[in-house]
Amino acid sequence: MTESPDTRPSLLLRLAEPADQVAWEDFVQIYEPVVVRMAMRRGLQASDAHDLCQEVMTRVARTIANWNPDRERGSFRSWLATVTRNLVIDHFRKQQRRPSLPGESALADINAPAEQALFEQEEERQIFCWAADRARQSFTDTTWQAFWLTCVENQSPQAVAEQLELSVGAVYIARSRVLAKIKEVVQQMEGTSVNLQRLGGPTREN
Repeated sequence: MTESPDTRPSLLLRLAEPADQVAWEDFVQIYEPVVVRMAMRRGLQASDAHDLCQEVMTRVARTIANWNPDRERGSFRSWLATVTRNLVIDHFRKQQRRPSLPGESALADINAPAEQALFEQEEERQIFCWAADRARQSFTDTTWQAFWLTCVENQSPQAVAEQLELSVGAVYIARSRVLAKIKEVVQQMEGTSVNLQRLGGPTREN
């Protein structure tokens, strides 16, 4: 699979069940940082960005039970990006000011597809962080460091092997095991296959 799904089907279906607190916790852990970062990119202070995020989450809670994926309507991600963008615009209208956006036009005129693409990048990055955090508890610190140093910090397996006092082969095995676990965590959340490069994972082999 070379494309990530437009929505996170398994998680969205679980959100429709009010009693599924774990689903809501997962959703907030993934999307709260995304919404906050998007708002702060557009000039909001941290406290205002978090307040805006609470409004976004409230809107999700009000509408998720009736959400019905529709190609003409657009993906859930697109809807969430639009809600975030519109609330940022409303914030500055209320404040009677506009943020300074070097190289860009006024906030209200930002190209919507470009904004959604940026939202998607932030989403994929956060999913990788979320899944990696979940996966980490399954491994020893040495195994985790072998993965992190080679895949995230892009250090060579040879250098990491010397640093951790492992064989190069052991470093490759450790990296492979952790990557497989991260994929498993994401698949359980999404109900689909996953491309780690799209999730902000390793982009090149060492």
